[in-house]
Amino acid sequence: MTSPNEESTEPRPRPAGTEVRLNYFRFGGKWYAEGTYQSSLNPERPWEIEDEVRTMLAAGRLPGLMKNAREFIVLCEIRRNDSDYFNIPRLIYLPALRTILLGAEELLG
Repeated sequence: MTSPNEESTEPRPRPAGTEVRLNYFRFGGKWYAEGTYQSSLNPERPWEIEDEVRTMLAAGRLPGLMKNAREFIVLCEIRRNDSDYFNIPRLIYLPALRTILLGAEELLG
């Protein structure tokens, strides 16, 4: 047992769920904001968490952003339960962004 003035060497318990860190970028590539949330999904199935974030983006309810914000590219990083590090970065955007980007490419030649 440790005294009140000593720090414990035991690891702190993590909250239940998988921590997901989101970084938001404008369509031009400039960083805008970040947010985090706890997902109840398995970090060993990152495609499910990616779908969860895509659903949140389509509904306009992303952590760290105003309600109804949808005009962003999202960099999604998932923390594995057994690690202190984030990994598995994924870019997530709505299908409309692809149309916008392809249209801009055609305009630029």
